[in-house]
Amino acid sequence: MYVLADTARLVADGVLSPAQAEEMERRARSSMIELAAGLLLSFGILAAAGGVIFWLRDALTVAVMGCLAVGGGLALRAWAPRILQLFATAAVLTGAGMLLGGTAAELLWNRPALAGPVMVPLGAATALFCGWRLFRRPDGHFAAAAILLMGLAMHLGGLWRMLVAAQETGSALPFALLATLFWLHAFAAIALAGRAADLRAVTALAILPFSQIPALDLGRLGSEHVFALDDPTLAILQLALLAALCLAAVPRLGPAGARHAAVLAGAAFVMANLCAFAGSMGGDVIGSVWFEPQRADFAGDASYEAARQAWLAGARTIPEGAYSLLWAAALAVLIPWSAVTLRRGIFNAAVAFAVLHAYAQIFERLDGEPLAFVIAGLAAFPLAWAARMANRWLAGQARSGG
Repeated sequence: MYVLADTARLVADGVLSPAQAEEMERRARSSMIELAAGLLLSFGILAAAGGVIFWLRDALTVAVMGCLAVGGGLALRAWAPRILQLFATAAVLTGAGMLLGGTAAELLWNRPALAGPVMVPLGAATALFCGWRLFRRPDGHFAAAAILLMGLAMHLGGLWRMLVAAQETGSALPFALLATLFWLHAFAAIALAGRAADLRAVTALAILPFSQIPALDLGRLGSEHVFALDDPTLAILQLALLAALCLAAVPRLGPAGARHAAVLAGAAFVMANLCAFAGSMGGDVIGSVWFEPQRADFAGDASYEAARQAWLAGARTIPEGAYSLLWAAALAVLIPWSAVTLRRGIFNAAVAFAVLHAYAQIFERLDGEPLAFVIAGLAAFPLAWAARMANRWLAGQARSGG
């Protein structure tokens, strides 16, 4: 767990010496500036490479400029002083972005039939090479990590393109199986890329394709749904299993691997709570995504509605009231557990969702009446008191070694 500290108070209390506090502040300042510089560099690379591609819209010219940028960056990296190495990295990554992005744009714009078959292996080869490079020689970490993510985006984009074409033309395999395999592959690839690049934000993004696995479809990307909430119970079970496996693996991994496993567990926990929120608002018909009749299978609306009503009559449902109680009970167990075990991410998320759940239920049941605001405001006082008492108890346990 990362710890936030008031260095001035720690010095005043005699916990740290002034020299130790100064070193902590120096490292924190250095990390903050490095993060800002990395974000600026990433934005500049994407803007420059994308701007050249859309400005020129000529594959040969973009490729030549990309090669020149990569060559110039490598030359600058070899001979320039250390103070100018950032410009070398920027040139290499901008050139790589023009080469990979220009190739993808040319294929998608002018040769769509070849887009998938070329982008899938080319992106995979790029990502695998950069991943191998990161494990062998981590000194060029930022450049290799950025190109790895470019290659992964090309690979998954090409695979998506091929599956959409298979959906339109028909496939020998059931399309639901292909979609499930795609989401599973995307989840594993993004999680491994996040670990190889040591970027926990990328690892957390792996939860998006993972949560799509039960949907048995590709059609949710780009629609109003970012993750599958149509069948929240099955999604919660799947996400809870992933979170449990990640938490069980944390003690068996090294420090870096443990951080990424904990981030993935936290992302799964947040997603599971979002699904629980959806269930508490509208209930759930279990298995509706998999087993509910589809309109396309029926000749008319009347026959479809009749089949749907017959299926709903025999389906297992969880009403919204029961969902609300189950979710509240789960949060009531998870909040003290995460506090005692010092899992700050899960604790913060659990408390935030507990407050969201409580206030959503108050306003839902009382339908926006002024009394709802009174109850919500008064309920905040004992909650704040309980949080403060729990914090003091935990501090006392830590001091006594309990």
